[in-house]
Amino acid sequence: MKGKKKGIRILIADDHSITRNGLKTILSLYDDMVLVGEASNGKDAIKICKETNPDIILMDLSMPILDGVSATSVIGKECPGGVRIIALTSFTDKKLVRKAIKAGISSYIVKNISPGNLINTIRSTFLGKTILSPEAAEAIIEEVKNPSVKKFNLTTQELNVLEFMVKGCSNKEIAQKLFISNYTVKFHITSILNKLGAATRTEAAYIAMQQDLAS
Repeated sequence: MKGKKKGIRILIADDHSITRNGLKTILSLYDDMVLVGEASNGKDAIKICKETNPDIILMDLSMPILDGVSATSVIGKECPGGVRIIALTSFTDKKLVRKAIKAGISSYIVKNISPGNLINTIRSTFLGKTILSPEAAEAIIEEVKNPSVKKFNLTTQELNVLEFMVKGCSNKEIAQKLFISNYTVKFHITSILNKLGAATRTEAAYIAMQQDLAS
């Protein structure tokens, strides 16, 4: 029995077969990209995720039976292994972007992205970084604008952690830079999210930028 091919394990979830075929062609050009499955709706994406345990899901947000945002929320609760989900969509509606981030999307990009940038996004997201299209970043910034929010009572160490979150550092990178354990980083991030009222680290990073909490 042959061993599993090593690389970033990817599941494609999109209801358009042309899009799926195009993505499969792009992925096949790179040795570190391994396609483990494809789904045409959110319900199947959940099922296949449980069966294949991918590293990355390329998730369309508008699909039949179950949409990508709802599927993302379920996968975050039911799929073990810390799968990271990249929203790959044609939609940049501000409310949809915010819902996707709150559901647990790791990165948000639009379908007109170049093949090279798509691959770089997959690799960066796999390493724990967050990649947002300019449209998605603008939507988040607009949503979190709130002049009345002035004080969050963050500790000095939480501010240090938040600064590296804004820079897109993974938990492991933050731990190395601050000479603390991964467990301590997770503890600080949980506290930061609670204090900022943010659902995800991506949202926390943009609140920090908007409120000048990090350089």
